[in-house]
Amino acid sequence: FAVELAGYLISYEIGLMASNSINPLLGSTDATLSSLFYYFSLLIFFIVGIHQEVIKAFTLSFEILPVGSFFLQANPMVEYVREVSNVFVLGVLMAAPFIALNFIVNISFAVLGKAVPKMNVFITSFAIRILAGLVLLVSSILLFSSYVIEHSRRSVQVMLDIIQSG
Repeated sequence: FAVELAGYLISYEIGLMASNSINPLLGSTDATLSSLFYYFSLLIFFIVGIHQEVIKAFTLSFEILPVGSFFLQANPMVEYVREVSNVFVLGVLMAAPFIALNFIVNISFAVLGKAVPKMNVFITSFAIRILAGLVLLVSSILLFSSYVIEHSRRSVQVMLDIIQSG
């Protein structure tokens, strides 16, 4: 969900919300970068081998908490709310450079509009926002993949911690 949220926010910030792709799973449309980030993170998930860690965590969960045993945790909702908020924070962190870039581009075009009143800065800013956003997107691929790897590994560990605390 974090990568889809980041893709949605980035699409909105750099002006690519007009292009949507069809999501047959949900029967709706998604932002194109949201779908791209989802498939890219899924590719990273399998290439790095995190899927094997998830399978090992599931088998370990059956050793920690055998089938038919009772799972009792004092307050599981606290952990769940914390993890959901961490996913939201990760999505916003991934989109933060693009939000800052959009702010800088808008401020610079506001100054340019005052300096050169005859220039149509509204139309020109669309192309510059998309171009600058795509340049930043290409340059931040490694940062994006490190976020995905770190969050995926941490999610596996959190799952085991919740089971062990019960």
